[in-house]
Amino acid sequence: MVRNRSAWMIGVVALVAGLGLAAAAARAAEEKGVVGKWKLEYEPGDGQVRRPLLTIKKAGDDLKGEWLDGQEKGTIKDLKFKDGKLSFKLEAKYNGDPVSVTYEGEIKGDAIRGEGEWDYQGMTGTFGFEGKREAEKPKE
Repeated sequence: MVRNRSAWMIGVVALVAGLGLAAAAARAAEEKGVVGKWKLEYEPGDGQVRRPLLTIKKAGDDLKGEWLDGQEKGTIKDLKFKDGKLSFKLEAKYNGDPVSVTYEGEIKGDAIRGEGEWDYQGMTGTFGFEGKREAEKPKE
């Protein structure tokens, strides 16, 4: 009876360890689905089409984002990717004043489509956005 119980415990431990490894592998594969340089396009309501570059990198166990719109850099916070959905908050300047935008989008392959919600000088609004991931350049 003791021998059967020990074999059973070893089996349970092996199963739990295997499930943990499978979950870690699935998370890594999912995060790889968002890593890269994304050329976005949107018109936030001021009549000007914007085409920023969002770069997402793996940083240890987390994801890190960089935002570049022409010469203007923004700060990415609360970057999350789960079940094919990307969300983050952008803090930047518009006409010298602070603006924050919360983005939520769905990634399908190398395309993203979603909505941004902005807050500027006490005013708020929403806009749609879309984008494509740039192909990786071969390493030299």
